[in-house]
Amino acid sequence: MRKTVFCIDRNPVDLQCVQSILDSRYTVVCMSDATLALRQILTIQPDLILLGTDTNGMGSMELVSHLAKSEPRLLNKLIVLTDDKQLAEAKLLTSEGACAMVQKPLIPDELIFTVQAMFARLSSSVLSSRQLHEHYMRAEVKPVSAVVAKQELP
Repeated sequence: MRKTVFCIDRNPVDLQCVQSILDSRYTVVCMSDATLALRQILTIQPDLILLGTDTNGMGSMELVSHLAKSEPRLLNKLIVLTDDKQLAEAKLLTSEGACAMVQKPLIPDELIFTVQAMFARLSSSVLSSRQLHEHYMRAEVKPVSAVVAKQELP
């Protein structure tokens, strides 16, 4: 069964970029309106959420607040997408529960690596950092320095 990745961002170019990068590996649902997205997230219960710092409908902090109240376990599945202008907000979202951050413009290898690392982290808390590194080397996905994790991967 394919994993579902939900992406919320105001910028249609970024949504299209996420769709094109991840669509061959995952079921990708993209929305620009965070209010509508919240309802869908609670219904779909995606395996991973990519949240842009700039959203329509409600702000990303408000969306995270709603998730924390209604489905706190979804915060462990949250990756923040940000650019330099909103880096402070992205760091705040990370402190509120998001587990990783990817900077825009999105680089395919970086996004794929981060998504795979999050799925590995979620599926197995017993993998060591060395085992994760070996896993990604076998998958021919190279880690990049722009990925900032809230907590070190197991």
